[in-house]
Amino acid sequence: MSPKFLVVWNGRARFVKRERHSSEIEYIMNKLLILFLLTVNNFSFAQGAGNQQCQIEFYLLKSVKPNKDLSKRLSAEFSVTKLDLEDTAFIRDYEIVGYHISNQTLGRQSFEVSELVTDRVKNLDIPLGSGRQFALVVNGEIVYAGYFWNLVSSWGCDGIAAFAMGNKIEILRKLPDINHAVNSNDPRRNATLFDCLKKTNRLYDF
Repeated sequence: MSPKFLVVWNGRARFVKRERHSSEIEYIMNKLLILFLLTVNNFSFAQGAGNQQCQIEFYLLKSVKPNKDLSKRLSAEFSVTKLDLEDTAFIRDYEIVGYHISNQTLGRQSFEVSELVTDRVKNLDIPLGSGRQFALVVNGEIVYAGYFWNLVSSWGCDGIAAFAMGNKIEILRKLPDINHAVNSNDPRRNATLFDCLKKTNRLYDF
């Protein structure tokens, strides 16, 4: 029931009803506000869910995997499965700030990370003549495998070599990496990896 108010007019008093226009407007505005907040919340949740589905991580291996060519030195290509990975990631997705790639060739590529991450790699005490095996995993799937390599080593490597220096981890196709031309057989040219980097705005040209 609408509230009544006492009004005096021309010496006479009478009760009048107040219209509810203001209340109705307030009610509609509140409804619109709630609808807006729900829309923003759902959009944020969808964005968060999309990012959670796009994860890039480095894993060390539980044990040394033999080379494909059966050589013993840890410097050639090798095969790895999910069962070979350690239980937790060595470098986590949130620690990867960006990925830099040459806009002319795909030879020079590097992950941008913090110096805490590169120090973690250096603390692996990698010998000069061989590397520490790792696997790059995107959305739970292994993209490629390679070696963390000693920065001052002059030894060659027939597999992917990763150098940690400053705030980046440079990924080379092999050592020495003389040919920077685009190669369709280059395992670093992975569509899943690049799509994930694009979705999270972490792919940069230089």
